[in-house]
Amino acid sequence: MTSSGTTISVLLADGHSLFREAARRALSAQSGLAVVAEAGDGIAALNAARKKRPNVAILDAQLPRSTDLWASIRRGKVFYSSRIIVLDSREDDRRLMRAMYSGAMGYLAKTCPLSELIDAIQSVQRGCTVVPHNMLGGLISRLLQRDSAHSHAMLDVVSRLPKRERELLAVLARKSHRQAKGAHW
Repeated sequence: MTSSGTTISVLLADGHSLFREAARRALSAQSGLAVVAEAGDGIAALNAARKKRPNVAILDAQLPRSTDLWASIRRGKVFYSSRIIVLDSREDDRRLMRAMYSGAMGYLAKTCPLSELIDAIQSVQRGCTVVPHNMLGGLISRLLQRDSAHSHAMLDVVSRLPKRERELLAVLARKSHRQAKGAHW
């Protein structure tokens, strides 16, 4: 249950049925979480999101038939009320940026423990952004390299990070700035 005593509804979208079934069973066994829909591709995920309106949508970064899905998310046409977590087969800075730019509030590798996924679901439901700690450096580097339009969108993402992650990001930014000026840490 959430702190307000409500159940968080979840959509699972992954191209691998075995993974979906295992994730559904694991998440459904948790108090306060209910998997309300599953999808094996982007088109099915769009339809399920429109029909079920889940609180949180967990989407595979490599979801089959997902071109329209990512475009719809960017335009705010679908999942407008859902918080999105992108699961990836590995941690990849480019996919992290694509996910965040598309409007995702969370990004995790599929190798993460179940407890981390559950924490991520609860965190994004509260409005926080979830990014693996070891990827924050790459995130800030890419933020600094992007043009201003993208930077504003990414600053919005950073503003939703929990306090500790924002502090860590500030340290990394100062270190990056010092290194750019030729100073040493």
